[in-house]
Amino acid sequence: MAGHNLSLWVESTPDRSFQPLTTDLRIECCVIGGGIAGLTTALLLQRAGMKVAVLEMDGIARGVSGYTTAKVSSLQGEVYQQLESKHGREAAALYAASNEAALAQVRSFVSDLSIDCDLETRSNYTYCEDPSDLSKVEQEAEAASRAGLPVEFVHDTDLPFEVAGAVRLDDQAQFHPRKYLLGLVDELERGGCLFFDETRATGLDDGDPCVVETSG
Repeated sequence: MAGHNLSLWVESTPDRSFQPLTTDLRIECCVIGGGIAGLTTALLLQRAGMKVAVLEMDGIARGVSGYTTAKVSSLQGEVYQQLESKHGREAAALYAASNEAALAQVRSFVSDLSIDCDLETRSNYTYCEDPSDLSKVEQEAEAASRAGLPVEFVHDTDLPFEVAGAVRLDDQAQFHPRKYLLGLVDELERGGCLFFDETRATGLDDGDPCVVETSG
């Protein structure tokens, strides 16, 4: 369809649809959003013994998480020098540790649940093609190293094009994000999690009890 972006991840996986929430519901934990952050949160809560419901307005794993680059990496552009500049080295180190923990969690779920999602270990790069940008890449390598990541500044990569220089971080990953997320959905359903599509959260009262208002 002209003007409509298609996602390989969405188009190559079966549709998983759920009914909208149309009545009041009492639940221990309500997770708003059925992407990678929401489904990961829901599964961790379920494993902690909680009864969980997931609300999604556009379809489980069909939003941002269904249109990603499919990289699972602790490198994202020039984020470490930006974090260090604005919030200090401790914040940058916390960000790095959080990303590495998230990567380990993905690998753990894939292994524990036997999810067939084409997970592969790869090196990841933050790079520049123009030599005039080399200083920014070098600064990112230095900032990422100070944040605790085992990065290396290199001129040669296995990328399918020439670069002037790059920050290289090994033992990162790529996968089929929607296959992965549908594997989480299967596990959540086995544990009794409730899913509701076409259900937009419109308000929140964080009293006792907490109340989430929805479009339904």
